[in-house]
Amino acid sequence: MAGCCRLYRCHLADHNQLEYTGIHPTHPKPLAMRRLFSIDILRATAILLMIQVHFVGNLSPREPSSQGLYDLSTILGAFAAPIFTFLVGLSLWLWLNKQKSVGAEDSALRRFIIKRGILIFLFGLIFAVIIWTPAEIFNWDILALIGISTMIVYALRRVPAKYLIALSVLILLIAPPLRELTDYGSHWIYDEYAYDFTLSEVLLGVTLQGYFPLLPWLVFPIIGFCLGRDILQREQTNPKAARNIPTLGLILIVIAAVSAPISQYFPIGSSWYLSPYSFYPASTTFVISKIGFILLAFWFLRWRFDLRESSKPAGGEFIRLYSKFSLTTYAVHHAVHVWPIYLLAALNHPDDIWYYYQDAVSTPVALGLSFVFSVVFYFFLRFLDSRKQLSLEGMLRRLSES
Repeated sequence: MAGCCRLYRCHLADHNQLEYTGIHPTHPKPLAMRRLFSIDILRATAILLMIQVHFVGNLSPREPSSQGLYDLSTILGAFAAPIFTFLVGLSLWLWLNKQKSVGAEDSALRRFIIKRGILIFLFGLIFAVIIWTPAEIFNWDILALIGISTMIVYALRRVPAKYLIALSVLILLIAPPLRELTDYGSHWIYDEYAYDFTLSEVLLGVTLQGYFPLLPWLVFPIIGFCLGRDILQREQTNPKAARNIPTLGLILIVIAAVSAPISQYFPIGSSWYLSPYSFYPASTTFVISKIGFILLAFWFLRWRFDLRESSKPAGGEFIRLYSKFSLTTYAVHHAVHVWPIYLLAALNHPDDIWYYYQDAVSTPVALGLSFVFSVVFYFFLRFLDSRKQLSLEGMLRRLSES
């Protein structure tokens, strides 16, 4: 019972507030006493990149006059989801490590994680209904992926690193052929996912064919968890434990950079792995390259900020708030830019709610609107910071602790 009390009193349910436990050899002060700027920066960057790519992708067409700007937005936006899902695993380890340090019981942690994972999963379904209409309930948004992967990675928490890496490799190997065997392309029309309301279609969607299926997206949280448990943990006593992170990141980037352009010269079986960069579906080269970039970014940010007592990033409050309230921001920014196009269609074209989808404004205007939203919403987040119970993070925490 004491473990449960400590768990709930610490209020560490919110992954945005998870911090590293332990003493780094070069630090006299436990890192759990400080906020990890590396994670804040990565999460804030991810949500800001997601805002701009959603505004551009959902409000504007890819016109010749602004094609370069549209493509740049898409390329940058492709980093957002990999960062978020990577941080799911890393944050889970940080949270578990912190809870263990204050004596939380395994049974309390297990109940908490299962409840939290289910709540995030259900919120993902509700989000799809409210934002994208009930017909899209099983489109498998990233929130559903985060909920399921949180529970899966927790279940795998004691599996040795070599087996988790082997599992990740296996996922990357089987995902492409399984997509082909289940006729992935027939479920995608003009880059939009479509499905029938049958049990088999729903199961195929969540595992292989939806926007963010478990295969291969589960690789990101698994790698994030391994980084925390098997590298940061050892770094407490061995300052050189993380020295190979940038090398590994560069190797993965080079492999992807070489594989993508030569994929066109190989038959389909080989091109499953020597594949072009693709977000839908997440191709092998896409996953490998994004893991490489994330490892490099995390290593640099950790070296630059986390391991230096007095080093703080510019715009620290802006970064902190967007990191802390990334879930609220994710939900609100969708409503702010998607609901107006429904309203316009209802007023002018009531027979077609999608009339203005991807054709409401030009790309420069859509990008400008995303910047305006990001600035204005920051001031709302400042208010929300003093009224934490009003946020989705606060609601999720209360429900998880109940």
